[in-house]
Order: sequence, then C-alpha cells, then structure tokens
Amino acid sequence: MPGSVIATPPWHLLHHIMFNKFLADGRLVFISTLLLALSTISAAVVLPTVLEAATRKQCLNHDWPAEKHAAHVDFCKTYGYATTNKYGPGF
Repeated sequence: MPGSVIATPPWHLLHHIMFNKFLADGRLVFISTLLLALSTISAAVVLPTVLEAATRKQCLNHDWPAEKHAAHVDFCKTYGYATTNKYGPGF
C-alpha cells in the first residue's frame, strides 16, 4: 500500500531469518538430528521384521492365487519358509 508507515519484510527474508534462528540453537538441531536418526534406525529394524512375518504367514496359509501356486511354493522352499502347518490347524 503506498504511503504505509509499517515496514514489513518480504516473505523470503522472514523465512531466512526464522531458519537462521533455528540453526543457531544447537539444542534444537541436536534433538532434531537425534529424532531423525532414531526413526530411521527403527524403520530399518521394524520393516524387515514385519515383512518376514507376513511372508512366513503367507507361506503357511498358502495365501496366493491358485494359478500361481507352484511359483509361490517354490519361492517358499527356496528361502526356507514352511509351507505346511506341522502341528495341524488347531495350534
């Protein structure tokens, strides 16, 4: 607005000021880095465990299309997953 007495900085300058204040605080940077590292490590540990359990369950239950049965059984045997429930359906 012409003739305005309130000086407002452009948005990109305001972002630059806020970003530099964040980086200047070492505690926030440390906590943010620690949270990022811990979440990355936990994802790297949890994801393979979940996939392993899902694969084991799929091989035991034969949870696949009938026309692809041979390929899936071959996969399960190749990678050492049991394809039959050795204790019966009640266990």
